[in-house]
Amino acid sequence: MKKKDMKDYSVDELLKQKKSTTVSLFVLAGLIVAYLIYFIWKLSSGTWEINNTLGMMVMGVLMILNANIAIQYAAISKELKSREKV
Repeated sequence: MKKKDMKDYSVDELLKQKKSTTVSLFVLAGLIVAYLIYFIWKLSSGTWEINNTLGMMVMGVLMILNANIAIQYAAISKELKSREKV
């Protein structure tokens, strides 16, 4: 089955996608901030262990995922703006 292009979606569907990507961005940003606070606490308390490096990799994956969702959000916003002009 062929993947739908942005132009195939209605304005209502795009608005729903924009809302869901916004929520996803806020949730991921909250997780990243929580991870950062946790790792700063681990470093400042001197209880850093070798296993914490795996947690840093998870945070890196969250940042990459956040960037991908931000790109989707920008594409949806751009498409909505182009439809408003028409």
